[in-house]
Amino acid sequence: MWDSPYLNRVRSAARSLGVTKLVGVPGRVRGAVRQFGYDVRRPTMLNAELDGCSAQFVVGDRFEYARLLSYREDARLIRALATNLSPGDVYWDVGSSLGLYALLLASRVGPAGKVVAFEPEERSLERLRKNVAASRCSNVQVVPMALGRERSKLTLKLAGHFSAGNHSLFEGDGADPAAGVRKVDVVPGDALVAEGLPPPTAIKIDVEGAEEEVIDGLRSSLASRACRAALVEVHFTVLERRGHRDAPARIVEHLRACGLSRLRWLDPSHLLATRARESR
Repeated sequence: MWDSPYLNRVRSAARSLGVTKLVGVPGRVRGAVRQFGYDVRRPTMLNAELDGCSAQFVVGDRFEYARLLSYREDARLIRALATNLSPGDVYWDVGSSLGLYALLLASRVGPAGKVVAFEPEERSLERLRKNVAASRCSNVQVVPMALGRERSKLTLKLAGHFSAGNHSLFEGDGADPAAGVRKVDVVPGDALVAEGLPPPTAIKIDVEGAEEEVIDGLRSSLASRACRAALVEVHFTVLERRGHRDAPARIVEHLRACGLSRLRWLDPSHLLATRARESR
């Protein structure tokens, strides 16, 4: 249902009418309940488990605790990636934030595999490294960069709380003027592969409106038959603010052109693209 040709218009109309705010109410209630749970127990660590994969995460405050528990709602997305990964494979986590996906899937690819976690925001980067250490994941490489179409330095607009994960190079939903901005290094993923970084078997891209640029900089790696799947969070609101309303359709075509032609919307914003079985 999510891949209707009229979907973008429906989304735009829903946002203009305030429907999306109503849809987010259950999530806000759930977050408030989890924050209350933190206030009662004051945990300093959280153990996350999903289908035999597990990881340890540092908990600093009530907001971070609620954010970490969101892996439960993301279980379907994590499973979609795990289905396309086996021991020894390489998983790229672009926009890793606290490392929820990266560390759980590190269990999936195992010691012979590798996870490459990209996170340019300094506060999130520090916590990601602590979580890697807490989980004792020797197969995780943290890369303190953003991916994009070309090498550059860009201004990242910061969210109020680092664990929110919605820092953006553009006018994202979570940018907080009080949090300020940071200059970050941007590099094409294909350039890193050319320099020796192992290319992805599966990749998650969650970059707050920069997803088209990331895909453009990864065309060769995504087109490789070794790449089985890409999960892209399409940030429709940010793309519209940028004047890129047609970007979601272009993202679909980019992925198809790379041979990831089996497309499925897992929810209104997450697009899973996999390679047809006969092409593997």
